[in-house]
Amino acid sequence: MDKDKIEDRFAKFYDAYYKVKTEELFKNYPGERSLTADLEALASFEPYLASELTQNPDDIIPIATASLSKLSKGLKIIEPIHARFIGKNSNIPIQDIGTQLQDKLLTIDSIVARKFEMIPIPIYIKAKCAFCGTDAELKREDTGEQPACPRCKRKSLKIDVKASKFINRQRLSIKSPVQDKSDPYTYHLDVWLEDDLVDKVKSKDRVEFTGIIRIEYNPKEERYGFALHVIGLKNLQPEIDRKAALEHNMAKVFELVRASQYQFLEGVPEERIVAESERFGTAKAATLECIEDHKKNGSLVSPEPGLLATPEYAEIIRRNKELEKDTNSIKNIITKLTETDSGAKITDVLDQAEKQGISRDKTTRVINTLERMGDIYSPKPGILKIVRREEEPTA
Repeated sequence: MDKDKIEDRFAKFYDAYYKVKTEELFKNYPGERSLTADLEALASFEPYLASELTQNPDDIIPIATASLSKLSKGLKIIEPIHARFIGKNSNIPIQDIGTQLQDKLLTIDSIVARKFEMIPIPIYIKAKCAFCGTDAELKREDTGEQPACPRCKRKSLKIDVKASKFINRQRLSIKSPVQDKSDPYTYHLDVWLEDDLVDKVKSKDRVEFTGIIRIEYNPKEERYGFALHVIGLKNLQPEIDRKAALEHNMAKVFELVRASQYQFLEGVPEERIVAESERFGTAKAATLECIEDHKKNGSLVSPEPGLLATPEYAEIIRRNKELEKDTNSIKNIITKLTETDSGAKITDVLDQAEKQGISRDKTTRVINTLERMGDIYSPKPGILKIVRREEEPTA
């Protein structure tokens, strides 16, 4: 597929998957200068492009950038626009990075071990040769630490800093998020961020970096090493922190309910849990979110709307309510069967309760409990009567 066709396919890809984000990018430009696309989305749209991007990123990324820039519809480009990509096309451990990955695109899951200061780097240099007076204009790929004059070839160019164009650059050192217990050595990799990616992460953040592996010479250590030149990143730390805070809050909410539920016959009011959580610095919205999550996973239940309890205590509440209901039913049965002062026959009470779905064993237990509590009495064997508080049971 030639360059024009690839550029056209990228334009259709952005239109199909990122039309709204593309419009927002150019609406907010130059405050926003990057559009980050997911490699999995690209693979779904055009597997060939995703494969080529992974294997030949230096060829494909400029085409994607050109395609994205053309979507600006006449917008004057005064700052670089970046076609960025993220996603797990591959997830290589740092210790497995070798020369076979040179100039390939890959994603690395990592912890930011160290963060260095920003430095300016030129993307366009305007200079004048101090020896022959030649004016020189150099693009970034033509520059080194000391660029030479294009005419006399002497390294005597005097750079016009004000007329040149610079962007920010920043180096990070990253390490694997999981330490291999069989290998005590901690592997690190240098990472380079540029332009609007600078200062997007902090030390100790968990980050997925997508970029191109380069082999670079380190003059301080006098050796070559690997470095990742990042074209996109996904900072996982905010979501990790959110989940950790949620787990902490959920544990706190559960403990508040568990510790106080026995003070309430029907469950702990949600308002009480919200108020108690606020005392510990947890916002109302966060507490309500925790309560809903507890309900979803079944660690807390609502015996009644607005009330909370553990499943175990909720079962106690249910049994108590059922017992209260059955007790009232049995007392009503005894009252209705007492047509005269002679009282209700126990056998009749058992039969009527059974018709209402109360087993004979349970009815017997309820009768015994009511007698112990003094709510009913037996004037003679086999007969039951309700105790009227103004009268004394007959001995």
